[in-house]
Amino acid sequence: MVGNNLSQLGVDAGQLGDTIDTFGAALVWLPTTGEYGPQGAYGDFEYHEDVATRVGLHYTHSTEDRESQPDAEDPENTQLRISDGNVIFTPGLFAPNSQIDEARYQMVSLDAGAKYRGFELAGEYYWRVIDDLQVRGSIPYDDFYDHGFQLLGSYMVLPKKLQAYTTYSRIYGEFGDPWDLGVGVNYFFSGKSGFERQLRLNVEYLYLSDSPVGNFAVPYVVGGNGGVIHASLEFFF
Repeated sequence: MVGNNLSQLGVDAGQLGDTIDTFGAALVWLPTTGEYGPQGAYGDFEYHEDVATRVGLHYTHSTEDRESQPDAEDPENTQLRISDGNVIFTPGLFAPNSQIDEARYQMVSLDAGAKYRGFELAGEYYWRVIDDLQVRGSIPYDDFYDHGFQLLGSYMVLPKKLQAYTTYSRIYGEFGDPWDLGVGVNYFFSGKSGFERQLRLNVEYLYLSDSPVGNFAVPYVVGGNGGVIHASLEFFF
């Protein structure tokens, strides 16, 4: 992928820079069955009779400035945040009378997963650095570094109808170590071949500890602590 900003939604043309310096790349290996379900979707909806496996390596790079950031509450926005959820371009965040105007974002992640007879176990680990800071004033940081992981386990309780899953993720950062735990179910309505995934009901419980993200598109806020119960009816096409 090649572009000019980490986020396209919530950013108008006047906010975009005049350089193409955002890019991402992925290398994916499917060593056993040569596939991992349609679009590599979570869960063994297809009920693999042979073990399907996947390993992926990903890299993202972008130079971001404070003018090109979407509003903090825009849905699907991509903000450069530290591990306590604060946006790095916030005036005076790291020292009085200071502000970061530009920064370089780089992230590497490694993922792996396996599917077999309705079960899936998948995980991902990432490493992220934000450096090359262009600062007005002075701050006591040359860069920001964090790393973390997520795990997902699921099982098709009723083949092609009912899926149960659990998730866990944690970030290890300079400004806190937030984590979350989730359990939920997906119910798929359609029984028509080729359209089984299109309409589903999701019900989920999340427990958040110092949530580092949040906006109007998700049922939690930055810094949130405690439980969240939410449900959604989704139509995929």
